[in-house]
Amino acid sequence: MCFRPDTRARRLWEVNLYAMRYLGIKLLLLDADNTLTKWNDLNALPEAAEFVRTAKAAGFGVVVISNNHADRLEPISKQLEINCLPDMHKPLAKKTKAFVESIGLQPRDCAVIGDQILTDVLMGKRLGAHTVLLDPIDLTHEYKVTKFNRNIERLIKKLWKI
Repeated sequence: MCFRPDTRARRLWEVNLYAMRYLGIKLLLLDADNTLTKWNDLNALPEAAEFVRTAKAAGFGVVVISNNHADRLEPISKQLEINCLPDMHKPLAKKTKAFVESIGLQPRDCAVIGDQILTDVLMGKRLGAHTVLLDPIDLTHEYKVTKFNRNIERLIKKLWKI
């Protein structure tokens, strides 16, 4: 069941923080493209920024985690006043696990939230974290590899009834 997310939400700002708290989640690991921003946009959507502010005010740690490079993520993380973890090689979980443990948490204390099964959900499952799959913000403009992955994800969603 490595492709089946634990939770589904249409958009980031529809993720239930009360449910996350109930599950014991302390750290939200957020994807960037099509989760916080449209693809390749340097500005978080206002609703995403409000979600991050609300999550931080509720006591959650919030970090942007992405395969993108620092120069792409830093403007977003500065805008949201949170840290970013670039070049994380999702769906591999080794670097994420090292980060989580370095701040004194366990994977079960984390939720990985993003729009892709083959990167975000799979990495979260490998990590041992709670996973939340979102609908992408915008499918009209995406990275070529992501477009290819979306075709595979459609098959996975159909087979697993996700």
